[in-house]
Amino acid sequence: MSPSPGGDDASSPGPDSSRGPDGGSGDAGGGILAEASGDDGASTATPGSFRHPGVLVNGEQIAFLKTKIAAGAAPWAAALTAAKADSHGSLSYTAKPPTDSGGDVGCGSYSSPDIHCGDEKSDVSAAYTDALIWALTGDKQYATKAIEIMNAWSAVMKSHSLSNAILQSGWTGTVFARAAEIIRYTNAGWAQADIDKFSNMLKTAYVPYVINGAPKENGNWELSDADALIQIAVFLDDRTSFDAAVAMWKRRVPAYIYMAADGSTPLKVPGQGATWNGASQYFDGLCQETCRDLGHTQYGFAAMINAAETARIQGVDLYSLEAKRITTALELHAGYINSGASSSPACSLSAVSPDPTWEIGYNEYANRLSMPLPITLKLIGQIRPVGIDHHMDWETLTHAEVGGVGIH
Repeated sequence: MSPSPGGDDASSPGPDSSRGPDGGSGDAGGGILAEASGDDGASTATPGSFRHPGVLVNGEQIAFLKTKIAAGAAPWAAALTAAKADSHGSLSYTAKPPTDSGGDVGCGSYSSPDIHCGDEKSDVSAAYTDALIWALTGDKQYATKAIEIMNAWSAVMKSHSLSNAILQSGWTGTVFARAAEIIRYTNAGWAQADIDKFSNMLKTAYVPYVINGAPKENGNWELSDADALIQIAVFLDDRTSFDAAVAMWKRRVPAYIYMAADGSTPLKVPGQGATWNGASQYFDGLCQETCRDLGHTQYGFAAMINAAETARIQGVDLYSLEAKRITTALELHAGYINSGASSSPACSLSAVSPDPTWEIGYNEYANRLSMPLPITLKLIGQIRPVGIDHHMDWETLTHAEVGGVGIH
């Protein structure tokens, strides 16, 4: 697990004011998929805009996974069992929206103070867990629970505040959008009025905090913003925000991971104030936060990959733009974690333990693009099936060995 449940130490204010196994298509095996449809089956998406469901997971992927799980196949069946046994998948789970703080979630550095920060992170993961279980089993109880959680938040949520507002919005906004996308486009019974209320919450309590990124902070902040913005944009059919998220990703990833071709020193984004955390030298695959700790580094990798995955579903291939940079970084840091390394040529290392990420990036580069990542594969073999931590949720369940299913 990463070193702190609260996140980064910073003082930024909130805003002012293919190739792989073939999957099925269409229905997910039980009549629950509905392409761009609302509670009554009528179209709710803007024609010609985005594919739905298409936030981190796509419809054909859901169908493929449902078939595998029904057959009891590994590793998916065990991953679903873990999700159902987790507290976030409990049908007795109770949401804790910010009813006693005027609809505000206040998060200081490392979530101190914590005014519903932990509640928000837990609740978004519970909604997503329930949405996945519903989509993969057809058990309506889980859809009902996901809807209950999302409606509870959209009824009261108004703002984020304090120094971690931007980061908190990124971490939680991305997961909420994933849950909402699945529920909205799988005939789960989410009323249109409630969808509209939830959409408004995303527009007013999340988008304003992530839309401008965080160029002055460690890169996991801005990548988390890009992650949230791209997922929310697809759910809202908001092309302008989608394009802004893509631009944010493109400017940040080359500045987050060093390659010798960049020159003698790392690239920077305009206005960047963060350092490379004391790195004494630069070499291929080194991350801006490697010498800080590998926990925050994995936060950044997860957000980077999550955003690229949704972009790929929507026909925008960010992965290939930085394939060498990203795969080199994945292998380098997986090696550190596999060996429990205490140092690298650049610095001493801390938080050298795996977070529940790695599956999505591995699936893209190794399974879809046939780029061998043996060190990353070794790490994945040690941590499957993975669970939940911040914006890293159930990746074995959703992306293990899915190859190019649903990637057109």
